[in-house]
Amino acid sequence: MARVYQVMGNWEGAENATNQSYGSDAATVLDALNYGNGFDDLSSIKWLWGMPQTSDQNIDYTTTPHSFTDHYSDGCADAYVNEDFAALFSETDIRNLFDNTDGGDPEDYWYLTTTKFTFTFESDMPLMRTAEMILIEVEAKYWRSNEIDCHTLLYELQLNRDPEVIKSTNTGTDLLEEILVERRKELYAEIGVEWFDAKRLRRSLPRTGNQRLIDLDLIADDKKFFLKIPQKELDANDNINKSVNANR
Repeated sequence: MARVYQVMGNWEGAENATNQSYGSDAATVLDALNYGNGFDDLSSIKWLWGMPQTSDQNIDYTTTPHSFTDHYSDGCADAYVNEDFAALFSETDIRNLFDNTDGGDPEDYWYLTTTKFTFTFESDMPLMRTAEMILIEVEAKYWRSNEIDCHTLLYELQLNRDPEVIKSTNTGTDLLEEILVERRKELYAEIGVEWFDAKRLRRSLPRTGNQRLIDLDLIADDKKFFLKIPQKELDANDNINKSVNANR
């Protein structure tokens, strides 16, 4: 429900739902030591919900995101990290797991990879983590004009990830931007967080740095944020404008 309330802008409901999901004590559900261990075990305290995989019951090479982001295994290995995004992380941030695995120069889209995920056929798939709930609560506190508690909880998560971090003094829209950046840093390659936030907050989605999708910026409320109407639906319903899928 926390995700639903977040989209609805029901921030009181979102805050209550996050508290119920992880118990409202962030220190007990943030595990810095195991962050870089591959995100492949749903028994971890940092997971709320996941999809288990075993050697004889798995979805093979379509395991997401492990098969696509792990460039040291025999998976698909076709996901790369934008250099502008990687630059958001300090050297002491445990989430800074980027590597020039495949060679290339900074301007090449394949320049950086991440070791955040480890792919085997037994790699469990994360669907929801405690850190996401904490960040939804942080955002709820922001929208409810409780910036003091917002700073405190945000700092608790940031300090767990980076022992050298300095507590934020941002206010207003600067604080909101910091929260959204922290969501990207914590949840990258997991839930499509930047796309999700851009859609729900009606923001643009620029493509910068060594982005492989050149000249494909999304403007606010871009039609490409929405799935196409299936052709069968168009054929069966004369009330749907046939140009509805144009430019998607």
